[in-house]
Amino acid sequence: MKKLIFVALLIIPWIVFANAPWNGALKDIEVNPRINVVHVDTLNSNTQYYFLAAIPMAVFHYGDSVYSSLLITDHISDQTVNCLLDDWEDYLYQHPSLKRHANFIGSVSQTIQNEIKTQFGITDDDIDTITGTPIEVANRIAEKDWKYQ
Repeated sequence: MKKLIFVALLIIPWIVFANAPWNGALKDIEVNPRINVVHVDTLNSNTQYYFLAAIPMAVFHYGDSVYSSLLITDHISDQTVNCLLDDWEDYLYQHPSLKRHANFIGSVSQTIQNEIKTQFGITDDDIDTITGTPIEVANRIAEKDWKYQ
């Protein structure tokens, strides 16, 4: 589990800075006030693919901007995950005009969903639950966030 988080932490900067110009000038990073919670079971490799499929939801380029949001596992009792949640809550508290949204990916328990919704003041209208096989999850993420209207 911790290895997966470590790998994600190594990959995310690469994703953010992959399209940076050669002179090192970076685009502004804008906060997307979203919480992406992925169910990860160390005994089920499919759930680890869910986490990898969710990375583009957490950090993505659109136009001249880079958007970033929180991506965590559903192990909210883990001290590191809990600290990330608390820090994200503190940050969003400083920006009350930003509308919060949550994506629950995989079999995130209703108890965890309720805790996240309560902590961040998210209503049922502002959540998406994405389940299925790893390919179905990746497709639903792509259709949800990357479709042009």
